Amino acid sequence: MANVHIIQRMMQIVDNHELGHITSQDVEREIESHMQALEKITLVEIRDSRQLTYRLALAHFSSGDIEYGSEESAATIRSELRDFLQSLPGAEE
Repeated sequence: MANVHIIQRMMQIVDNHELGHITSQDVEREIESHMQALEKITLVEIRDSRQLTYRLALAHFSSGDIEYGSEESAATIRSELRDFLQSLPGAEE
């Protein structure tokens, strides 16, 4: 599958998170899986992806009835993640 299609799938994952259909942990797991399928991706890009999805997971998560969150907003991190995905090789094909 071409990078452009994989990146479109990752953008849909971010959109689903924004709509509340999936958790931040789901985003982290799904983006990691899709990053491994991309061609011409460097280790730096994989590291950057992991850092962004980890920050998103920290921005808001819950354990039972207790909710936790970091100082960063999930909306800001999702925006950064979208920008990152658009910068990957093959995103504009």
